[in-house]
Parts: sequence; C-alpha cells; structure tokens
Amino acid sequence: MISKDIKRLLLMNASCNIIFNYIGIFVNLYLWEKNKSIFDVTLFNLVLFLSWSCCFIAGARLISLFSNRMLIRSVAVCGALTFALLSFLQLDNRALWIAIIAIPVGAMWGFYASTQNLTLCLIGKGRDFEGYFSYSSIIGQVVSIVNPIVFALVIQWIGYGGSFLLMFVFVAILLTVSFFIPRISFEGVPEPMFERMSFREVFVTPALRWMVPSCLAAGVFLQFQGLFALLFTFSVSQEKLVIALLNVLYALSSIAAMAIYRRLTLRPASGSASVWLRSRSAF
Repeated sequence: MISKDIKRLLLMNASCNIIFNYIGIFVNLYLWEKNKSIFDVTLFNLVLFLSWSCCFIAGARLISLFSNRMLIRSVAVCGALTFALLSFLQLDNRALWIAIIAIPVGAMWGFYASTQNLTLCLIGKGRDFEGYFSYSSIIGQVVSIVNPIVFALVIQWIGYGGSFLLMFVFVAILLTVSFFIPRISFEGVPEPMFERMSFREVFVTPALRWMVPSCLAAGVFLQFQGLFALLFTFSVSQEKLVIALLNVLYALSSIAAMAIYRRLTLRPASGSASVWLRSRSAF
C-alpha cells in the first residue's frame, strides 16, 4: 500500500503526463499543419528544451525560498498560459509566436520535474519509492496508449480550440492537488540547500565524471530521434487518428522492448554470469 500523500503525487503525475503527451503530439502537429515546416517544429522544441533546462534549475532553487506547493501552482499557471496563448495569441511574426508559446511549455516541464523529484525524496518512506515508480510507470504506459487516440477523436469532433479548452480541466486538477500535497520548504534553514554542493563533490571519480558528456550525448541523440520520429509521422499522414495510432505503435514497441530487456537481464542463460566475470578478470 502507498500513502495518501504518494497517491496525490501520482494524481499530479497523471495530469502532467496527459498534458505533456498531448503537447508532444498534437501541439507539434498544430504547428506543422500551418506550413508543413520543419523549422517551425524544430524551433518550438529547441526553445522548449532551453526553457525546460533553465526552469528545472530555477525550480530547485525556488523551493529553498518558497515551497513545493508554489512550484506545483507554477506548473498549473504555465499550463493555463500555454493553452490561453494557443487559443488567443495572434502575431504576424510566426517565429516569435512559436517561441512565446514554447517558453511556458518548457517552464511547465522544468518546474514539474524539479518539484516532483524533491517532493518525492522528502515525503517518500521505504516502499513508497517502489510503489510510486511502479504506478508511475503504469500511468505513463496507459497515457501513451490511450491519450493519443482519445484526443485525436476529440480534435476531430470539436477541433483544436475545443481540445485546448479541455486541457484546462487537467490544469485545474494540478491546481487542486497543490492544496493537498504536504508543504515542503527550505525557507529559514540556516544553511542554504546548495551551499556545499559543487561539481567536484558530486562527480568524485573519473568514471562518474564521464557520465556528464555521455548523458549529454545520449540526450542530444534521443531528442534528435524523437524529433525525427515526430516529423516522419506527420509526413506519413495528415489524418489525426492515423498519427495517434502510429504514436500508440511507438509506445507499444517501447513497452515490448523493455519487457524483452527485463526478461533477458533478469533471467540470464546458465553460466553466463561466471563467463562474464571471467572475461572481466582477464582485463
């Protein structure tokens, strides 16, 4: 069993997953449909991830001045601002219009990631972590399968404008959750949270230091792969339901690959471990 606080955190996770999945597919498609321009989609994602990075760092700092509740409300405000801008903002300069929309999207993701990590670390106890990540994985898989199909049908029925308004429901859930999540703050702590934290103290060995460039390289590759898959999907068909089904196929392929990976790693062939150890000792 997981605690009530973890359940509330999972509710926040589910709402954000629905919003992020919608933005990842249908907001990108909304931008693509205007001019069929790779530049438009690339600019949106570039500004989004720059904003995401800055706000992730800022979120970790802000919790030492305010509280996690304030950050959750910031996520909700950024979500509301995103869909309000998509609904009502009109500019002649399309590049500027795209950048203005991408900034609150990135801020929403950055603040969400930082507040989720810090809140979970401080309210989680024992098996709460195992339960949270298990349920979080299930939620992510369900959203990646169900969400694209549901919102493809919603957009076909009431258009993009109606789907933007529907997103406010999930924004409202986020705002509501912020009043029930346990309040966590480092305000008033004698020593600032990051006073003793530095690059050398975190990455203390040569092996750990190699993690930084390897993670950056992997991140660049994965973002390129995701953007390529997105543009390839849009070029295959303009039918929203077809695009949704292709995204569901991607999700199912990822789930199947993970299941195969776990089976291979958790059930190694007989004697494979000893062979691996002997090969390692040879070096």
